[in-house]
Amino acid sequence: MSVKFDTDDVRIRWMLYRYHNRCHDGEIWFVFSTPNGVVLTEQSGKWPDGVLLGEVQTRIVNGKFEDRIVPIMERSEQELQRRRLQTDRHKAYRAELWKRYSWAERLEDLAS
Repeated sequence: MSVKFDTDDVRIRWMLYRYHNRCHDGEIWFVFSTPNGVVLTEQSGKWPDGVLLGEVQTRIVNGKFEDRIVPIMERSEQELQRRRLQTDRHKAYRAELWKRYSWAERLEDLAS
């Protein structure tokens, strides 16, 4: 069973915005309920104080992100290795894009 995020809450929308801009393909992100609200964090071993709700599952439906909280899934070592490689490739790709994005282009994009 999965649960949708409450996107009427501006804090949830901000957290999902940050997640979409920081998440790399293949990464597993967890959702915690904390005294300060919902926190999304990558699988790094650094956990916030709170209750683990599950992991984030994201799909694109009709050109828009659809994010859900799903129970934590068991993954084989082979799948975890595939996801690590996928994440490493995506990080390298985004780093290359960042290098090609000149300061002049960044400033122009900010002005428009």
